[in-house]
Amino acid sequence: MPKEEVLEFPGVVTELLPNAMFRV
Repeated sequence: MPKEEVLEFPGVVTELLPNAMFRV
């Protein structure tokens, strides 16, 4: 997923970031 698409879906990014931290 290109950075441009990430900027269009900030909700998805905010959900993936905490999930990745909890898994680590």
